[in-house]
Amino acid sequence: MEYDDEAIIFNEIPLTEVFIPARLLRREGRLKELERCLKACFTQQACRERFPSRFTGTGRTTLAKRVLESHFKDISVYVNCWKYRSTHDVLSEILRGLGFIVHGREYMNELITRLEI
Repeated sequence: MEYDDEAIIFNEIPLTEVFIPARLLRREGRLKELERCLKACFTQQACRERFPSRFTGTGRTTLAKRVLESHFKDISVYVNCWKYRSTHDVLSEILRGLGFIVHGREYMNELITRLEI
């Protein structure tokens, strides 16, 4: 069987982890709920921990990224915890995202102290 040389996938960017679609289909209610909860946290109102939980591939990461990009761009950091699995690595990535220099050899208590400042 011969295959045509034409590509099956014309644009692979939507398949990458950094892609955020322009529209989130059927997610308006969840988007508003997450925005409301996060805004309450940043204005020191009563803040309930809120994590959208559903099955794999339902758009939780995309939804969270959209809210952070739209409302909290300068005070938030996205860390892929599948890529950075240890607590040390996650803290290091958060600090890097906030503009701190991290060498990777710091003790956990040093990273936590730097994050608290």
